[in-house]
Amino acid sequence: MYINILKNNTSINITVFIELIQCLIKDINYPANLTNEQELIYYCYGVAGTIGILILPIINSSINNTLNAIHLGMFMQLINIARDVLEDAFKGRRYLPGCWVNNISAKEIIYLSNSPINKKHKLINNAIIKLLNLSHYFYNKGIKNMYKLNYTNRRFIKILSSIYYKININIRTSNNPWIYKRIYISLYYKIFITLKNILIC
Repeated sequence: MYINILKNNTSINITVFIELIQCLIKDINYPANLTNEQELIYYCYGVAGTIGILILPIINSSINNTLNAIHLGMFMQLINIARDVLEDAFKGRRYLPGCWVNNISAKEIIYLSNSPINKKHKLINNAIIKLLNLSHYFYNKGIKNMYKLNYTNRRFIKILSSIYYKININIRTSNNPWIYKRIYISLYYKIFITLKNILIC
């Protein structure tokens, strides 16, 4: 029934919507233990790049901005993964590609969080840096042509991406952030970024 309703709504890309749902269902039924970077990219597209595409008609944005929307969605999802390594491990999930961390399991990540710092911690830290570097790559691709958006949408996307960019920096400059604390952005900084982007055209 719901699929038929969506099909009748021409503003929604039903194929992309189904891709999103399938990826979310798979993630629930088969908790992620990604093998390589290709699987990571596919996952980020499935749960975040697709949302970027689905948002386009809502903000009355041109289909020409599809790639930008995909890339910005993936940029944010990669940062979510980098920030939530331990939290995801407690859910039985490891989104860090196995080839980056010598196939460390989610259970082992939990164990390491309560263990003295060793080489395996360094593997995880290096994998997080790779995630952040990859997110920066998609950020640069995503913000291209942003000037073509109308003022309201441009400001909203700029504010959101700026907050995530700050999370990237905070994770990068913290020691073993996945063990000791979940990286947050203060309300004051969010207000500052919002005002800055409203005032600067």
